[in-house]
Amino acid sequence: MTGSTIGGEDFLRNMMCHLLPDSERIFKRQFHWNSDIISMAILRSRINDMITKLSSETSVEVDLKSVEGLKIQRVVTRKEFEDVNKDVFEKCENLIIECLKDAKIEAENINDVIIVGGCCNIPRVENLVTNLCNGKDIYKDVNCSNAVLGGAAVAGVVVEASDDADLFTSQNTSVPTWKRVISAVDDNQTTASIVIYEGGAEGQLAEENNVLGNLEITEIPEAPKGVHKITVSMTIDHKNRLRVTASVAIPRYDQQSAIPIIEERMIKFDDQFLIQTKFDDKIDLVSLLNVEQ
Repeated sequence: MTGSTIGGEDFLRNMMCHLLPDSERIFKRQFHWNSDIISMAILRSRINDMITKLSSETSVEVDLKSVEGLKIQRVVTRKEFEDVNKDVFEKCENLIIECLKDAKIEAENINDVIIVGGCCNIPRVENLVTNLCNGKDIYKDVNCSNAVLGGAAVAGVVVEASDDADLFTSQNTSVPTWKRVISAVDDNQTTASIVIYEGGAEGQLAEENNVLGNLEITEIPEAPKGVHKITVSMTIDHKNRLRVTASVAIPRYDQQSAIPIIEERMIKFDDQFLIQTKFDDKIDLVSLLNVEQ
Protein backbone atom coordinates (compact mmCIF):
# COMPACT_ATOMS: atom_id res chain seq x y z
CA MET A 1 0.00 0.00 0.00
CA THR A 2 1.06 3.55 -0.66
CA GLY A 3 3.21 4.94 2.13
CA SER A 4 4.15 1.55 3.59
CA THR A 5 7.66 0.12 3.27
CA ILE A 6 7.16 -2.95 5.45
CA GLY A 7 9.03 -5.92 4.05
CA GLY A 8 12.06 -8.16 4.21
CA GLU A 9 14.40 -5.40 5.35
CA ASP A 10 12.40 -5.06 8.57
CA PHE A 11 12.71 -8.78 9.32
CA LEU A 12 16.42 -8.72 8.47
CA ARG A 13 17.27 -5.70 10.61
CA ASN A 14 15.27 -7.00 13.57
CA MET A 15 17.10 -10.33 13.49
CA MET A 16 20.49 -8.63 13.17
CA CYS A 17 19.69 -6.47 16.20
CA HIS A 18 18.47 -9.55 18.07
CA LEU A 19 21.51 -11.71 17.33
CA LEU A 20 24.31 -9.15 17.53
CA PRO A 21 25.43 -7.83 20.92
CA ASP A 22 25.63 -4.03 21.02
CA SER A 23 23.97 -3.93 17.60
CA GLU A 24 22.91 -0.29 17.90
CA ARG A 25 26.52 0.86 18.18
CA ILE A 26 27.59 -1.39 15.29
CA PHE A 27 24.92 0.00 12.97
CA LYS A 28 25.85 3.59 13.82
CA ARG A 29 29.59 3.24 13.29
CA GLN A 30 31.27 4.36 10.08
CA PHE A 31 32.91 1.59 8.06
CA HIS A 32 36.20 2.85 6.63
CA TRP A 33 37.75 -0.45 5.60
CA ASN A 34 36.70 -2.75 2.77
CA SER A 35 37.05 -5.72 5.10
CA ASP A 36 34.40 -4.25 7.45
CA ILE A 37 32.02 -3.57 4.57
CA ILE A 38 32.49 -7.09 3.21
CA SER A 39 31.98 -8.58 6.69
CA MET A 40 28.72 -6.68 7.14
CA ALA A 41 27.51 -7.80 3.68
CA ILE A 42 28.30 -11.44 4.49
CA LEU A 43 26.57 -11.10 7.86
CA ARG A 44 23.42 -9.71 6.24
CA SER A 45 23.46 -12.45 3.62
CA ARG A 46 23.76 -15.26 6.18
CA ILE A 47 21.01 -13.89 8.41
CA ASN A 48 18.81 -13.50 5.35
CA ASP A 49 19.51 -17.15 4.43
CA MET A 50 18.55 -18.11 7.98
CA ILE A 51 15.20 -16.31 7.62
CA THR A 52 14.57 -18.10 4.32
CA LYS A 53 15.30 -21.51 5.86
CA LEU A 54 12.94 -20.80 8.75
CA SER A 55 10.11 -20.68 6.20
CA SER A 56 10.47 -24.44 5.72
CA GLU A 57 12.23 -25.51 8.94
CA THR A 58 11.25 -25.00 12.58
CA SER A 59 14.83 -24.28 13.68
CA VAL A 60 18.13 -23.33 12.07
CA GLU A 61 21.69 -23.47 13.41
CA VAL A 62 23.61 -20.28 12.70
CA ASP A 63 27.34 -19.65 12.71
CA LEU A 64 28.00 -15.93 12.37
CA LYS A 65 30.98 -13.64 12.64
CA SER A 66 30.24 -9.97 13.33
CA VAL A 67 32.18 -7.02 11.99
CA GLU A 68 34.24 -6.78 15.14
CA GLY A 69 35.36 -10.40 15.02
CA LEU A 70 32.84 -11.74 17.56
CA LYS A 71 31.54 -15.22 16.69
CA ILE A 72 27.93 -16.25 17.23
CA GLN A 73 26.98 -19.93 17.20
CA ARG A 74 23.47 -20.85 18.25
CA VAL A 75 20.13 -22.30 17.18
CA VAL A 76 17.34 -19.94 16.13
CA THR A 77 13.77 -21.25 16.10
CA ARG A 78 10.85 -20.14 13.98
CA LYS A 79 8.95 -19.15 17.13
CA GLU A 80 11.88 -16.96 18.19
CA PHE A 81 11.84 -15.29 14.75
CA GLU A 82 8.10 -14.66 15.02
CA ASP A 83 8.42 -13.24 18.54
CA VAL A 84 11.23 -10.87 17.52
CA ASN A 85 9.15 -9.62 14.59
CA LYS A 86 5.81 -9.46 16.37
CA ASP A 87 5.41 -5.74 15.64
CA VAL A 88 6.12 -6.25 11.93
CA PHE A 89 3.47 -8.96 11.63
CA GLU A 90 0.96 -6.73 13.42
CA LYS A 91 1.69 -3.92 10.95
CA CYS A 92 1.17 -6.35 8.06
CA GLU A 93 -2.16 -7.38 9.53
CA ASN A 94 -3.27 -3.76 9.94
CA LEU A 95 -2.31 -2.99 6.33
CA ILE A 96 -4.49 -5.82 5.02
CA ILE A 97 -7.42 -4.64 7.13
CA GLU A 98 -6.91 -1.09 5.85
CA CYS A 99 -6.65 -2.32 2.26
CA LEU A 100 -9.95 -4.20 2.48
CA LYS A 101 -11.59 -1.18 4.08
CA ASP A 102 -10.31 1.22 1.39
CA ALA A 103 -11.44 -1.15 -1.36
CA LYS A 104 -14.87 -1.48 0.33
CA ILE A 105 -14.63 -5.27 0.12
CA GLU A 106 -15.73 -7.77 2.75
CA ALA A 107 -13.39 -10.71 3.33
CA GLU A 108 -16.11 -13.22 2.43
CA ASN A 109 -16.47 -11.61 -1.01
CA ILE A 110 -12.83 -12.21 -2.00
CA ASN A 111 -12.54 -14.67 -4.90
CA ASP A 112 -8.80 -15.32 -5.01
CA VAL A 113 -5.90 -14.52 -2.71
CA ILE A 114 -2.47 -13.96 -4.27
CA ILE A 115 0.48 -12.75 -2.22
CA VAL A 116 3.73 -11.74 -3.89
CA GLY A 117 7.20 -10.71 -2.83
CA GLY A 118 10.12 -12.30 -1.05
CA CYS A 119 8.31 -12.57 2.31
CA CYS A 120 5.19 -14.34 1.11
CA ASN A 121 6.60 -17.79 1.96
CA ILE A 122 6.98 -16.94 5.64
CA PRO A 123 4.42 -19.21 7.39
CA ARG A 124 3.22 -16.47 9.76
CA VAL A 125 2.54 -14.18 6.78
CA GLU A 126 0.57 -16.91 5.02
CA ASN A 127 -1.44 -17.61 8.16
CA LEU A 128 -2.39 -14.02 8.86
CA VAL A 129 -3.40 -13.46 5.22
CA THR A 130 -5.53 -16.62 5.21
CA ASN A 131 -7.19 -15.71 8.51
CA LEU A 132 -7.99 -12.15 7.42
CA CYS A 133 -9.36 -13.38 4.09
CA ASN A 134 -11.98 -15.57 5.72
CA GLY A 135 -9.95 -18.78 5.43
CA LYS A 136 -9.53 -18.49 1.66
CA ASP A 137 -6.64 -20.62 0.38
CA ILE A 138 -3.72 -18.73 -1.12
CA TYR A 139 -3.27 -19.15 -4.87
CA LYS A 140 0.23 -20.58 -5.33
CA ASP A 141 0.48 -21.05 -9.10
CA VAL A 142 2.41 -17.80 -9.50
CA ASN A 143 6.07 -16.89 -9.13
CA CYS A 144 5.93 -14.71 -6.03
CA SER A 145 9.30 -13.06 -6.73
CA ASN A 146 8.57 -12.16 -10.35
CA ALA A 147 4.96 -11.16 -9.83
CA VAL A 148 5.90 -8.33 -7.51
CA LEU A 149 7.67 -6.63 -10.43
CA GLY A 150 4.28 -6.21 -12.10
CA GLY A 151 3.25 -3.95 -9.26
CA ALA A 152 0.41 -4.12 -6.81
CA ALA A 153 -1.48 -1.18 -8.29
CA VAL A 154 -1.53 1.01 -11.39
CA ALA A 155 -2.38 4.69 -11.37
CA GLY A 156 -2.70 6.88 -14.44
CA VAL A 157 -2.97 10.62 -14.59
CA VAL A 158 -3.58 13.12 -17.37
CA VAL A 159 -1.67 16.40 -17.29
CA GLU A 160 -3.54 19.63 -16.66
CA ALA A 161 -2.42 23.24 -16.54
CA SER A 162 -0.08 24.64 -13.87
CA ASP A 163 1.85 21.36 -13.54
CA ASP A 164 -1.21 19.85 -11.89
CA ALA A 165 -2.65 16.45 -12.71
CA ASP A 166 -6.11 15.01 -13.12
CA LEU A 167 -6.20 11.59 -11.51
CA PHE A 168 -7.37 9.12 -14.13
CA THR A 169 -7.21 5.93 -12.09
CA SER A 170 -7.06 6.39 -8.36
CA GLN A 171 -5.60 4.20 -5.66
CA ASN A 172 -7.86 1.30 -4.61
CA THR A 173 -9.54 1.20 -8.05
CA SER A 174 -10.34 -2.29 -9.29
CA VAL A 175 -8.54 -3.62 -12.34
CA PRO A 176 -8.25 -4.24 -15.25
CA THR A 177 -10.32 -1.55 -17.03
CA TRP A 178 -10.90 2.17 -16.51
CA LYS A 179 -12.61 4.80 -18.62
CA ARG A 180 -12.81 8.59 -18.55
CA VAL A 181 -14.79 10.87 -20.85
CA ILE A 182 -13.20 14.16 -21.86
CA SER A 183 -14.27 16.79 -24.36
CA ALA A 184 -12.72 19.37 -26.66
CA VAL A 185 -12.81 22.91 -25.29
CA ASP A 186 -11.88 24.89 -28.42
CA ASP A 187 -14.07 25.51 -31.43
CA ASN A 188 -12.99 23.46 -34.47
CA GLN A 189 -10.37 21.59 -32.45
CA THR A 190 -8.91 18.79 -34.58
CA THR A 191 -6.17 17.38 -32.34
CA ALA A 192 -5.68 16.53 -28.68
CA SER A 193 -2.49 15.54 -26.84
CA ILE A 194 -2.44 13.48 -23.65
CA VAL A 195 0.49 12.28 -21.55
CA ILE A 196 0.06 9.20 -19.36
CA TYR A 197 1.75 9.26 -15.96
CA GLU A 198 2.20 6.58 -13.33
CA GLY A 199 1.82 7.95 -9.82
CA GLY A 200 -0.64 10.49 -8.57
CA ALA A 201 0.07 10.65 -4.85
CA GLU A 202 -1.79 13.41 -3.07
CA GLY A 203 -0.04 16.76 -3.41
CA GLN A 204 2.32 15.64 -6.17
CA LEU A 205 2.92 17.73 -9.27
CA ALA A 206 2.56 15.99 -12.62
CA GLU A 207 6.28 16.31 -13.36
CA GLU A 208 7.11 14.44 -10.15
CA ASN A 209 5.50 11.26 -11.49
CA ASN A 210 6.81 8.66 -13.92
CA VAL A 211 5.98 9.20 -17.61
CA LEU A 212 4.69 5.99 -19.20
CA GLY A 213 4.06 7.43 -22.65
CA ASN A 214 2.05 9.85 -24.71
CA LEU A 215 -0.80 9.80 -27.18
CA GLU A 216 -1.94 12.27 -29.80
CA ILE A 217 -5.45 12.14 -31.23
CA THR A 218 -5.67 13.63 -34.71
CA GLU A 219 -8.25 14.18 -37.46
CA ILE A 220 -11.04 15.09 -35.07
CA PRO A 221 -13.80 16.57 -37.26
CA GLU A 222 -14.25 20.31 -36.79
CA ALA A 223 -17.14 21.21 -34.52
CA PRO A 224 -18.07 23.70 -31.79
CA LYS A 225 -16.34 23.12 -28.47
CA GLY A 226 -17.87 20.46 -26.24
CA VAL A 227 -19.55 18.61 -29.11
CA HIS A 228 -17.10 15.74 -29.49
CA LYS A 229 -16.68 13.38 -26.55
CA ILE A 230 -13.41 11.45 -26.29
CA THR A 231 -13.46 8.26 -24.22
CA VAL A 232 -10.00 7.30 -22.96
CA SER A 233 -9.76 3.68 -21.78
CA MET A 234 -6.98 1.84 -19.94
CA THR A 235 -6.73 -1.93 -19.77
CA ILE A 236 -4.14 -4.36 -18.44
CA ASP A 237 -3.76 -7.74 -20.11
CA HIS A 238 -2.75 -11.05 -18.54
CA LYS A 239 0.93 -10.17 -18.99
CA ASN A 240 0.55 -6.88 -17.10
CA ARG A 241 0.94 -4.83 -20.29
CA LEU A 242 -0.82 -1.49 -20.28
CA ARG A 243 -2.93 -0.57 -23.31
CA VAL A 244 -4.51 2.84 -23.72
CA THR A 245 -7.11 3.53 -26.41
CA ALA A 246 -9.38 6.41 -27.32
CA SER A 247 -12.66 6.58 -29.20
CA VAL A 248 -14.19 9.79 -30.48
CA ALA A 249 -17.97 9.93 -30.35
CA ILE A 250 -19.19 12.03 -33.27
CA PRO A 251 -22.79 13.30 -33.17
CA ARG A 252 -24.84 12.68 -36.31
CA TYR A 253 -22.95 9.46 -36.93
CA ASP A 254 -23.73 6.04 -35.47
CA GLN A 255 -20.19 4.84 -35.87
CA GLN A 256 -17.33 5.57 -33.48
CA SER A 257 -13.78 5.87 -34.68
CA ALA A 258 -11.55 3.87 -32.29
CA ILE A 259 -7.87 4.80 -32.23
CA PRO A 260 -5.38 2.50 -30.47
CA ILE A 261 -2.80 4.70 -28.81
CA ILE A 262 -0.43 3.12 -26.34
CA GLU A 263 0.61 -0.50 -26.14
CA GLU A 264 3.76 -2.13 -24.84
CA ARG A 265 6.08 -0.17 -27.14
CA MET A 266 4.86 3.25 -26.11
CA ILE A 267 6.76 6.46 -26.74
CA LYS A 268 8.74 7.37 -23.66
CA PHE A 269 10.43 10.54 -22.49
CA ASP A 270 13.27 11.11 -20.07
CA ASP A 271 11.82 14.16 -18.39
CA GLN A 272 9.29 16.95 -18.58
CA PHE A 273 11.60 19.04 -20.79
CA LEU A 274 11.43 16.53 -23.63
CA ILE A 275 7.65 16.38 -23.38
CA GLN A 276 7.44 20.15 -23.48
CA THR A 277 9.81 20.24 -26.45
CA LYS A 278 7.62 17.82 -28.42
CA PHE A 279 4.24 19.33 -27.64
CA ASP A 280 5.26 22.95 -27.00
CA ASP A 281 2.64 24.83 -24.97
CA LYS A 282 -0.13 22.45 -26.03
CA ILE A 283 0.81 20.07 -23.23
CA ASP A 284 -1.53 21.89 -20.85
CA LEU A 285 -4.91 20.25 -21.17
CA VAL A 286 -6.57 23.49 -20.15
CA SER A 287 -6.07 24.48 -23.79
CA LEU A 288 -6.88 21.07 -25.20
CA LEU A 289 -9.13 18.95 -23.04
CA ASN A 290 -11.61 19.60 -20.31
CA VAL A 291 -12.25 16.69 -17.97
CA GLU A 292 -15.99 16.28 -17.72
CA GLN A 293 -17.21 16.43 -14.14
